[in-house]
Amino acid sequence: MKQFSFRNLRLQIVFFLLVLSAANTLIAHPLYVSLCDISYSEDAASVKITLMLFTEDLEMAIQQKKGQALYLGREEQIESADKEVFDYLKEQFSIKLNLTPLVLDSLQKEISIGKTRTTCVFDNISLEELKEITVSHLSFFELFEEQRNLVRIKTAASKKNMLLTKQNPSETIFY
Repeated sequence: MKQFSFRNLRLQIVFFLLVLSAANTLIAHPLYVSLCDISYSEDAASVKITLMLFTEDLEMAIQQKKGQALYLGREEQIESADKEVFDYLKEQFSIKLNLTPLVLDSLQKEISIGKTRTTCVFDNISLEELKEITVSHLSFFELFEEQRNLVRIKTAASKKNMLLTKQNPSETIFY
């Protein structure tokens, strides 16, 4: 039978308090990040752009701008939610391929609004050769000083990343 010890009890209490403190720190500092995947296929001579955003942040940003709740990802979601999301993205996200700005209105798009994540896909963007890409992604900078917008660019030959912040909301990569 193991003998009771105040030393062991104190160590267990200290360990418990450290774990509790670490968990509280994680809860007190949420993650403010969005993800943009850009894939270029030489074979298909096309680009695909996928934006992934936290639905709660998107709802908050649009509600702050429009003054109207959208109830994104819920049964009560308003009918114009897809349009409101797309309008917000058009204002916050822009991309240039080989110095030519993409007009998001003219692209084939699919918006999927979920309870936690909203995804917007722009597909079948024709491009013979990728020489340079400039991305400007301002989403949620108006809400969170700590917001980070990660952009991952994938070609057959390489994978490159951009980390866009409020201080550096745009970046160019050359190929």
